Amino acid sequence: MLAESFWTMVSGQDKGFVLKLITRFNRGMMYLFLLVWGQAVYANVVGGDFQNFNPTTNGIDFVTVQSSETLDPWVMNFGYFVNYSVNTLPYFEDASSIQNRSNYNDSILYGDLNIGLGLSKNWDVGINLPHLIDQNVDSDFDHGEFENRGLTELRLNTKYRFFGDDTHGLATVLSTDFNMVDDNPYLGKNAGFVTVLELVGDMTLGRFAVGTNLGYRFRQAGSHIDPDIEPYGDSFIASLAASYLFPSIDTKIITEVFAGWPSEGRPNNTSREESSAEALIGLKYDRTTNLSFHIGASTELFNGSASPDLRLYAGLNYAIGPLIKEKPKPTPAPEIISEDIAEVEEVDEDLPEIEQIEKGEIYKLAKVEFKFASSYRAVGEAKKELDAVANRVLEKGYTEIVVAGHTDSVGSESYNKKLSLQRAKTVERYLVENHNIKTSEIRSMGFGESLPIADNGNYQGRQKNRRVEVIVMQEGKWPGYASDYGYQGWNDPEPKVVVEKKKKRSKKKKLPTRLPRKLPPKKN
Repeated sequence: MLAESFWTMVSGQDKGFVLKLITRFNRGMMYLFLLVWGQAVYANVVGGDFQNFNPTTNGIDFVTVQSSETLDPWVMNFGYFVNYSVNTLPYFEDASSIQNRSNYNDSILYGDLNIGLGLSKNWDVGINLPHLIDQNVDSDFDHGEFENRGLTELRLNTKYRFFGDDTHGLATVLSTDFNMVDDNPYLGKNAGFVTVLELVGDMTLGRFAVGTNLGYRFRQAGSHIDPDIEPYGDSFIASLAASYLFPSIDTKIITEVFAGWPSEGRPNNTSREESSAEALIGLKYDRTTNLSFHIGASTELFNGSASPDLRLYAGLNYAIGPLIKEKPKPTPAPEIISEDIAEVEEVDEDLPEIEQIEKGEIYKLAKVEFKFASSYRAVGEAKKELDAVANRVLEKGYTEIVVAGHTDSVGSESYNKKLSLQRAKTVERYLVENHNIKTSEIRSMGFGESLPIADNGNYQGRQKNRRVEVIVMQEGKWPGYASDYGYQGWNDPEPKVVVEKKKKRSKKKKLPTRLPRKLPPKKN
């Protein structure tokens, strides 16, 4: 049943390819797990439960705070973060009087390896491997510390968005932590795993985004190891985040506050209370469409467990995919209500998504994709989609055609505007050479990064913004529609656009995978 459900989910795909992908993924995860866990991992006092800095596995929007957005189907994100924190370890005497941001008794260098994968629309999963890289303790006080470096816990998570879209929404996140540290008195002997259930909400307004997480941590505490230390129990957790995108420099500024406190009163184990609260500020820089870098700092808001006096962090996220491209579902024909209806329009399954507008339509060319930074190397099934669009335009008798090119915000504004125009002209050339439409009958326009339809601050938002659209209307509708659609500033004289209907279809040429950088002179 499980295998059957899996193949249903990836129906239409090459099963051999899927099996090979799963095998390679599992083998890579095994090597990675052995590499990180290969060192002896023991601690005489503390474990991964004291690590409050937990970057998200999908790498979307913020740093440690979840947004409701999930990875698109079969998009995979790889992330690696390191953080250096001071005055984090617990002390059995009151050391707070001598500990501060410039005078510290301990320092820890910690790493987080993250992998996230989208399984379907609104659902993704992830794995996080936190590990101790190094520690330094210089104190005469009785304290707890790690005995050796290595993996401290294994964390699995899954997120499901049950309301909203890429601009706002609500989701639930379920994560499970498996402790990899022996003899942790704060978890207890033979402790079970820790489960966290969170409710996530967020909203994006232009370049500004906010998010909040509210949750509960269920601990299966073990028996006492140290009679003076009581294992921690359940706790509440909450966090708040905000970000602002600067498209001109492809950078987001991110602020976060995350906190936790016990659900019931317990004896104070150390000078650092069970409650904790930390404030963070950082930058996220998108180096390419796939690769982003993080850097920032955080500090405790009060003297709590595992909240450092100062934390510095740096990390990266690299997203790829979709690894498997799902075949589009055929559009069902309209239901016949009466036998008096003479015909039912047949819908070409190769047609792209269509948005209806007054006296016209917008075709969002999802299959017309270009290699990165290229305007003439087409990939994917562009030919089928363009043929379907051209046939519909001619059959419907639309008399105005605009090919609009768009890009994401990575790169300079002038470069993106030029690139988007060149991509629009590539589409125009194919329509002209293969469907009896004269060059002078089409207006190609490049809008660069000025009209995004998704958040340019993450991988899949940028992917959606790199698009070409064909806008078709009846005669005389373009000038008024241009301003309504957001095309302000493009007040060129309205061309007289006439589409010549095909009487006899000519032999179609294949869409070149490589076109000359300079287009030949237009034919009148």
